[in-house]
Amino acid sequence: MKNLLQVAPRRHLLPLLAFGILTASSGLLGAQRSANTPVITGTVVVRVTADSLPLPGATIATGTTNGTTDRLGQATFTLPAGRRTFHVTSAGFLPESLVVNVGAAGTIQVTVALHHHVALPEGLIAARRDVRRGVDEATSVEVTDRDGLNEQIDKSPATISDLLSRVDGVRVQPLSAGSAGAAIRIRGMPGRYTKLLMDGLPLFGATPEGLDPLQVSALGVDHVEVIEGVTSALYGPTALGGVVNVVSASPTSSSEAVVNGTSRVGSDVAMWQTHTFTPRWSASLLAGRHTQSAGDADDDGWTDINGYKRIVVRPRVYWSRSDHSTWFMTGGWTSENRRSGTFGDARLPDYRMYSNDADTRRADAGTVGRILLDTNTFVTVRASMTREWRTRWYGEDREANRRSTIFSDVALTKSLGEHTLVGGVALERDQYTALDTRQQSYRYTTPALFGEHTWTPDPRLAVTSSARLDLHSEFGDFVSPRVSLVVRPAEEWTARLSAASGVYAPTPLTDETEAYGLSHVRPTAREAEHATGWSLDVDRMKGAVELRGSAYRTIVNHPLVVRTEGEELQLVNGDEPSRTQGIDLSARYRMRPLRLTASYAYIDATRPEIGQLFGIDFEFDTTMRRVVPLNPRHSLSLDVTHERENDRLVGLEARFVGTQRLSDTLYTASRPYVTLDARLEKHVRGAILFVHGKNLTGVRQSQFFPVVLGASGAAGQWTRDVWAPLDGFIMNAGLRLKY
Repeated sequence: MKNLLQVAPRRHLLPLLAFGILTASSGLLGAQRSANTPVITGTVVVRVTADSLPLPGATIATGTTNGTTDRLGQATFTLPAGRRTFHVTSAGFLPESLVVNVGAAGTIQVTVALHHHVALPEGLIAARRDVRRGVDEATSVEVTDRDGLNEQIDKSPATISDLLSRVDGVRVQPLSAGSAGAAIRIRGMPGRYTKLLMDGLPLFGATPEGLDPLQVSALGVDHVEVIEGVTSALYGPTALGGVVNVVSASPTSSSEAVVNGTSRVGSDVAMWQTHTFTPRWSASLLAGRHTQSAGDADDDGWTDINGYKRIVVRPRVYWSRSDHSTWFMTGGWTSENRRSGTFGDARLPDYRMYSNDADTRRADAGTVGRILLDTNTFVTVRASMTREWRTRWYGEDREANRRSTIFSDVALTKSLGEHTLVGGVALERDQYTALDTRQQSYRYTTPALFGEHTWTPDPRLAVTSSARLDLHSEFGDFVSPRVSLVVRPAEEWTARLSAASGVYAPTPLTDETEAYGLSHVRPTAREAEHATGWSLDVDRMKGAVELRGSAYRTIVNHPLVVRTEGEELQLVNGDEPSRTQGIDLSARYRMRPLRLTASYAYIDATRPEIGQLFGIDFEFDTTMRRVVPLNPRHSLSLDVTHERENDRLVGLEARFVGTQRLSDTLYTASRPYVTLDARLEKHVRGAILFVHGKNLTGVRQSQFFPVVLGASGAAGQWTRDVWAPLDGFIMNAGLRLKY
């Protein structure tokens, strides 16, 4: 029995042993076969550019493999076949990502274009007058990106108003329900305090009133830069609230043409043509024709949608001896006829028809030059001339005017190690000739001296102090100082603190007089407005996430306010100051194919108002403090975009606008409302087909309050303040060609 028990297990072990040997041998054969089988790999060459130029030193990461671009802006990767995502980052630029299918079919070459996180000095041309990178600027500069510009072209290529509204703290406010146009409000300040530049030149005049912001074409624009707060120390006595600088696209960029149509019977045909003649000479041309038929969206007899016909032509010529010695010349012509007022055969409550039209003709010429004297010294020269003719109709009243602006600026910049010194002289002349209300004419001549010193003792710290002396021909001499501090405690954190005081030379052209004209305004003596303000800006950018927060406060002493006396209006200086304070918060996520932007703004702004008290045997003025009209205390926006590079784009934008105080005596406050926009782009080779739906919720102001007054106001106006959309839902569609 014992032998049987010992033999039986051995019989069972033989098959098991044979199975183990076969399994091991097959595993070894398989391993040998796998080792001999080659792994399929592919080569990918990633080229990184910025402003159409190679960008060396950019970091590229894909999985566990990292690389850095060489002096040609290229990095080469050899990777296993499959779907790979490349993440590209570089200091001072927004991150980008790109998905590539790696295979064995040779070398794949791809290009990634990075966009500036903060503007380079070439953006502000000579306005900043130095050659430091934007990340080293102690002055906070808000910069729009290419995505926002593309969305503006999809909405309306004839203007940049929606693009400006995407900038934190900026609001484009219509001045009336007629042809008065719109004002650029920066951090709740009146539009007259905003200085509008193009390529660093005041090609729209000394101050932008009414229609000028609406007449800037989005085609041919690279980006828009905004400096918020009191900036008189940088740009003189017309920049009390901030500066908006429209930067044109490079002559080496792609040419582009746009054809567009709207559901409100509007059309745009525009062209941006670039050409390089020699390595030193190049040129560009912007030409466009924009039309819009007048319309009455709510059938109340008033033209809610202004009709206009506009022609814009702007050639530019560029010369470049080197990267540091450049010169460019520009000229432009704008012709526009705008129509508004009663619609068709409708009549006002006084049984009369009312015309609220505006005709504008504007010609300008300008030049900017930067000449390098040595490795640490260069000279910047700016000069421009603008002549504008405008005729406005307010019912039966006609007001024609002519305005001329001459500007010049010469600055010398010297770099001495940790210090950068800037000094120069400037001259600006603003002449306004009121042909029908001659008592409102004026002529201001302002020579100026300015200086700026930047100290950078450490890469994480920079201090900039500026001062400007303006010798104003009407209001005397003024000194405007400004101090800015930038601190970078860590790579992803940047904090800026600025404090400044400045001055504004008042004119009879304000947001109110642009709406109802000067014929009802009695000339009065005015004095300059003085302002002091501070702002704190904190940014955090890590990877694809960017967070930004701002807090500010501005006090304007002797602000210009409207005083009513019987049927006449007066512009007088208030005894009490106006105060504006608030916060701006925003968060951005950028990692293709998804982009998300959320923002919030809070504004608390008050100003003095002068009223009258009447009695049997007495009459005197009294000053009251009121909330500034047409400033929403709370506003929110959310923008979500999903994009496949060179394929298609889908975007959705929601905006909440809170309650606004009104100057109307019947309705003292507006109602909050929400608008919804959607866009779709489809790329077909070199063409882009786009469709944009504006105000999908169909919000109109007339749904809440009537737009037309029951009786004319003190200045003969027949419409209420505009605080919500007037035109309702609009569908926009068109075609863009890049070549």
